[in-house]
Amino acid sequence: MITVLHEIENKELMLDEIKRILKPKGKLMIIEFHKRKTPMGPPVDHRISEEYVEEIGNSKGLITFDKFSLGENYYSVVFELAPN
Repeated sequence: MITVLHEIENKELMLDEIKRILKPKGKLMIIEFHKRKTPMGPPVDHRISEEYVEEIGNSKGLITFDKFSLGENYYSVVFELAPN
């Protein structure tokens, strides 16, 4: 999911649906703009932090698998669905 989550009004519902269709041990990668001024992207107040993405994913039962920066504009959080 690339630069979409910050646009979704009901993020919890979206993550519930993604979790429903993921296979056990399936992966979800979320790429978003850093929550700071960068050379491109939406206004900072429209962005969501890496910590928030990780927190909301974990609260929905997704396990943080990896996270990393993708240059000066983006970060990525990779989640895995726990096996049944």
